Amino acid sequence: MAVAVKKVRHLSLALGPTLNRTQELAQRLADEIRSGRLSPGSQLPTEQELSSATGVSRTVVREAVAALRAEGLVVTRQGLGAFVATDVQRRPF
Repeated sequence: MAVAVKKVRHLSLALGPTLNRTQELAQRLADEIRSGRLSPGSQLPTEQELSSATGVSRTVVREAVAALRAEGLVVTRQGLGAFVATDVQRRPF
């Protein structure tokens, strides 16, 4: 899973003035997914790994993943983790 953490380590949160931590993390992960840097079907790092890589609590990570799930960007499988949805619309470069 170390490779997956390296993919998101740059997401360390320097919060902007208007977004809370959950929204900021969800937005950054969504950008990674839509740009193709996180491939369809690939597993997201664990809550602990995302928490460590971004400097936010696991609660924030859980809420951000739930927001991505609500948007249809990720699917979660109990006991297995969160995965990038296979039918994500990518943004052109």
